[in-house]
Amino acid sequence: MKQLLFIALLGFAALKIWPAIVAPGAEPLYSDPYVAVYGRNSCGITQSMLKTLRQQQVEYEYHLVDEPQVADLLHSRMESSGISTGRYSLPVVDVSGTISVRPSPAEVVSQLRSY
Repeated sequence: MKQLLFIALLGFAALKIWPAIVAPGAEPLYSDPYVAVYGRNSCGITQSMLKTLRQQQVEYEYHLVDEPQVADLLHSRMESSGISTGRYSLPVVDVSGTISVRPSPAEVVSQLRSY
C-alpha cells in the first residue's frame, strides 16, 4: 500500500513539473532585464502591483490584455512557458522571459534583481 501511494505521489509530482521541463520558456523580449505587466485597469490586484513597483522605483511596461494584439502576444508567451491560457488570473508578469501568473510584487522584484 505504501509503495502504491509513493508511486502515485511521484506520478503527481512529475505531472506538476513536466511543463517546466518540456516547455522551453518564453524568449526575453529585450536583451536588458525588464518587467512587463499584463492586466486590466479595472483589476485591483493589477493596480496594486503597479503601485508597489512604482513605490520601489522598478521600471515596467504596462499592457492592457483587452487589446487583441496584446492578448495574442501574451497568450503565445504563456503557451511557450507551459502556462494554460484557458482561464488565468491577472496580472501576468514577464520578468526578462520568466512568465508568472499573479506573482507577488516581492517575487517580481526578486526575479528582476537576479538578472
